[in-house]
Amino acid sequence: QAHQAVVSTQSTGTFNYNRKIKQELGIPFMTVRNPLARFISAYRDKWEWAASKSYYFDHSGEEMVKHYRSVGLHLTEEEKVNLLLAAADVIRHQTQKDLTKDEIVANPYLNPPGPTFQEFVKWTLDGGADPHFLPYYQSCAPCSIDYNILRLEKLYEESGYLFTIIERSYLNLDFRMSQNTQSKSDACLVNYYRTISKHDLQALYNLVFKVDCELYGYPCKEALRNILSQPKASHNIVKCH
Repeated sequence: QAHQAVVSTQSTGTFNYNRKIKQELGIPFMTVRNPLARFISAYRDKWEWAASKSYYFDHSGEEMVKHYRSVGLHLTEEEKVNLLLAAADVIRHQTQKDLTKDEIVANPYLNPPGPTFQEFVKWTLDGGADPHFLPYYQSCAPCSIDYNILRLEKLYEESGYLFTIIERSYLNLDFRMSQNTQSKSDACLVNYYRTISKHDLQALYNLVFKVDCELYGYPCKEALRNILSQPKASHNIVKCH
């Protein structure tokens, strides 16, 4: 089913991708990551706590905050515009440290600075997209090119196969992910996704995760089912270390 979904979005014609790729580039391979983790990683790295990420705030973060931030019914449209402009100025110039706590709390667009994860999800569901979390099947043509697939979580084990094919040694590279690191990553998934409603989470799975999860063998349905079985978090900001 995942393969059919990918094929339906790509027009390969009569062009022999695999032969041309192998002739010109050698052995094609791609590294993939758990789509659930990849989506959170993109949010944390590019949009969360936007004071140090003004490029992404200008690119799309300001739009997320403007359209999805709940700022109170008592504010006029003019007041909302002025508060958003003030927040954007603070984020672009990274002057949040110069503000008092009361000044930050008084501006809903700075509390927190940049989009929350819920706002990021709603923006995505409304058609927002970015290369940092664009599904692999939409950008890498995995059903047109015969890739050797390496999963990031098993890079040490699976890269051995690739090195064998290209007749190279490991070159003393160690890609192993410690069990402790993996456990923290799993806990981080739960912390973020449990703030999202069941409806939005299901919609996000269908839109962003489903095909990649099925193509690369990630048990995303089980992971999301486990997340949904836990109490929904009531707070807006979740941090993982």
